[in-house]
Amino acid sequence: MNENEPVTVPVWSDDPRHPDRALVAEVVAAVLVAALARPVLVAAWRWTLPNLRRIDGPWIDRVRWLAIDGVFATGVFVLGATIGSFLNVVVHRLPLGRSPLSGRSHCPHCGHQIRPSDNIPVIGWLRLGGRCRDCQAPISPRYPIVEAVCGGLLLLLWECEWASGGANLPGGLLLPSSGLDWLILQPRSDLAGCVVFHGAVLLVLVVWALVAADGGRLPPRHLAAVIGAAVAATTVWPWLHPVPLLPGAMPGPPWLSRGLAVALVGLAVGGVVGSAAGRSIGPSWGPAACLALWGAACGWQAVAGTTLVMAGLLAADRLAVRSTPWLPLPAPWLLLASATIHLVAWRWIHGLLFGAVQAAEVALTWC
Repeated sequence: MNENEPVTVPVWSDDPRHPDRALVAEVVAAVLVAALARPVLVAAWRWTLPNLRRIDGPWIDRVRWLAIDGVFATGVFVLGATIGSFLNVVVHRLPLGRSPLSGRSHCPHCGHQIRPSDNIPVIGWLRLGGRCRDCQAPISPRYPIVEAVCGGLLLLLWECEWASGGANLPGGLLLPSSGLDWLILQPRSDLAGCVVFHGAVLLVLVVWALVAADGGRLPPRHLAAVIGAAVAATTVWPWLHPVPLLPGAMPGPPWLSRGLAVALVGLAVGGVVGSAAGRSIGPSWGPAACLALWGAACGWQAVAGTTLVMAGLLAADRLAVRSTPWLPLPAPWLLLASATIHLVAWRWIHGLLFGAVQAAEVALTWC
């Protein structure tokens, strides 16, 4: 290599068995699944939660609310894609010890700064045809993919948790109505806090998954600071934990029994399970850190449910690789997908998992 050539960090593996088209195909499939998720989930909510109010009235009222919902959803996707554009910078600079806020983005090949019109999330890459405007060097498709994934994650969280009135959350946070009528007229700060908190955790998992997929490592102080912030947030606002540590009332003030205790136990369980999983599915720090953060944010029951989802995805992925060798699911993305699925279907996974445990306890009592 010429010593004058700029040194760049590889964003995807150079292994020919893992070409970019595999990742693009997986993202397209995920977007299609997310697009079909809302009508399926709405039907499930109406069937399992009959008290959830419908949008009744003349058809013009329903069309109006759907149009307003579409405007808000578009704004949420744009916000997520913009955050994803910034996270691309974070993923590149953070493992190198550089501040993501220092200096504007530039082409790593020719050094020219990226124009604002070319830096529009997703659209900028498509307009340029995946090449730098100045030197025509190829731009990795990872950048628009990450932007689209972040936009899709926030949009999915918006639809399944915010616009539904908390229909995906266990523990009784569900509101008696759904849609944007209550959002505008009767906003709830506790549900809004849960949505913001869960969105922030998912975006952190995106960053950690990308760094782990690149084979990099994050500074331990960064991991400790993020996990510590999650523990502190749930201690100050214990209602961020929709599920208590154990069934029934726990002694002590809410900040301790519902906040700090749930976070610390979830942190410990997530770290242990993640360390064990890291020996088989990815870098040891990646699964351990991700599941530790997930446990601190959502509790040890969420770690159990996410592990169950991850086992199912891992089995499906192994079957897919046998039939389509170029379509593997990288381990960090497996964790992110499992956490997202668990969050969307949290109420049902929790009921399925711990309902079976309670049924087994009753059966053992009768034996």
